[in-house]
Amino acid sequence: VVVRVDPRISRDVWKCVLHFLYSGEIRCRFSQDVAQLVELLRACVVYEFPRTLVEFAQATLCPLLITGTAMQHLQVFSLSARTPLDARLRLLREASALLVLEGAQELCSEMEPGDISSILLRVFEVIETAIFRGR
Repeated sequence: VVVRVDPRISRDVWKCVLHFLYSGEIRCRFSQDVAQLVELLRACVVYEFPRTLVEFAQATLCPLLITGTAMQHLQVFSLSARTPLDARLRLLREASALLVLEGAQELCSEMEPGDISSILLRVFEVIETAIFRGR
């Protein structure tokens, strides 16, 4: 049986995931690498991995996210803002929404107007929800 996996997820990330799935221990050798942490988040979201791994990905990625590129911010936002919303990813969703907004000018130069408009609409919805949640 051949199992196809997302080609955007590197071998190192799959090693981390498989080690966790077989042992219950998270052994992450890329905890300071934003690109690979985004890949780990992608694996967690796409393949619906256990809560522990999702929380690790979020906790490790959140403080480093600001050092990422505008495109990485967009990837994190897209993964964390998928429907239905995963409540566990609220912190990443809100942080990445603000960073996408901050990098909108750079993203606009790389994307079609219709695409960026729909993304920014979703970003504003997330930010609005975050603002009014406290009331």
